Amino acid sequence: MNEYFLILVNELQSAPLIKSPEAFTQTGFNGSNTMVVILDTGVNYKLSDFGSCTAPGTPASCRVKVAQDFATQDNSLDDDGHGTNVSGVVASIARGTQLAVFDVFDGTGASDSVILQGFNWALANQLTYNIASISMSLGDSVKNTTPCASTSNNPYVTPIANAYTQGILTVIASGNENFTNGISGPACTPKAVSVGAVYDSNIGAANWGVGCNDTTTAADKVTCFSNSASYLSVLAPGSEITAAGITMSGTSQATPHVAAAVAILHGARPLDTPASTLSRLTTTGVSVTDTRNSKVFPRINVLAALGSITASNDSLTSNTVLVGTTKQTITTANATTTNQSATKEVGEPNHAGNAGGKSVWFEWTAPATGYVSIDTHRSSFDTLLAVYTGSTMSTLNSVAVNDDDGSENRTSGLSFKSLAGTVYKIAVDGYNGVFGNIELNLLFDTSAGAATMVNKIDTSRGYRPRY
Repeated sequence: MNEYFLILVNELQSAPLIKSPEAFTQTGFNGSNTMVVILDTGVNYKLSDFGSCTAPGTPASCRVKVAQDFATQDNSLDDDGHGTNVSGVVASIARGTQLAVFDVFDGTGASDSVILQGFNWALANQLTYNIASISMSLGDSVKNTTPCASTSNNPYVTPIANAYTQGILTVIASGNENFTNGISGPACTPKAVSVGAVYDSNIGAANWGVGCNDTTTAADKVTCFSNSASYLSVLAPGSEITAAGITMSGTSQATPHVAAAVAILHGARPLDTPASTLSRLTTTGVSVTDTRNSKVFPRINVLAALGSITASNDSLTSNTVLVGTTKQTITTANATTTNQSATKEVGEPNHAGNAGGKSVWFEWTAPATGYVSIDTHRSSFDTLLAVYTGSTMSTLNSVAVNDDDGSENRTSGLSFKSLAGTVYKIAVDGYNGVFGNIELNLLFDTSAGAATMVNKIDTSRGYRPRY
């Protein structure tokens, strides 16, 4: 496959057009606890945009957790900067997501067999990394007026469908050949999310050198180079996109905007199917008419796609009951939710000594006397954690509380000795009322040595200074 053309141009900001900054400031969701797989020319992970990594996953703040050449090893982090720019777009739009970037290009071309190694890796590692999307800014420049559904002619039909079944959306550039009634492969594949490009602002006249030029430009105008067809999925900013210090234009740059948006939605709504996620993007997108063929397509709006994410366990009386899984002496229980729309009840205590303001409640009954460890690790925001006995606000008795236990995102952890048959109420709030995605983890152990769990990691009354 031939790589799409790349044009070095001036920097412009695209994120505000798709409202990804507002999505984070208003909901707290930024793709935390998800991963995007990028099949491209590699990535210069040493740049500060990715956490100034010395190696993939090092230091812990490195956003690029995996980087590898599937094509012939060329001893280069990135062949020409294209993969770095694309990866930079994902990292900028979904600021909490992790990246796995694979170099699938030998020179200017990439073979199907090498690209498909990326799918094999994603399918094998989906559960390990919670992979939300695969981003492919590449194509064959062939005009496909209808979807490419034949497995005998299109080797991507089955792997894209398999990824879809496993919860991964494959996002692919539609191409830059100025087609108005067709898109290139493999974007034409059923179950793929094909992406066309729009301008993010008025940049003046633009001559793209592919048999087209735009004498005028404006936000949400479809670029003249962007391939279009009746079955195109979505639009996103693709002109003059600066990321990781590199500026490029093309449907290549529009694609990672969408892959990142999928990661944000997946992090916020982990139980959604790929069909539901895509539906949120298409039904809430801004309607844009491609004046070349009069077709109307949705331009993604991340904030609108997130919608209202309401916690069902906002009150003490409507708490979520935790049901654990027991193996030998250890019982584990987990829950995911959000406190975006949660409130603080009348008479509710200040959990861990902070006013909070957006608490959600859980309930757990100790099956026996033992030792309990509870944490909010992997949550996307600064949490407050507290455990009580009692069934009403006026009868709550504090058992253990924690603000921060030193984990990432200032999340919390505590431990205590439980009594058989006792009902414990667990509150998770946000420091000073912040909110986002919550992961609550409980471990209960009745073994003789479990007391060391409390003795060694007890942070139940711990408060950490803030600077």
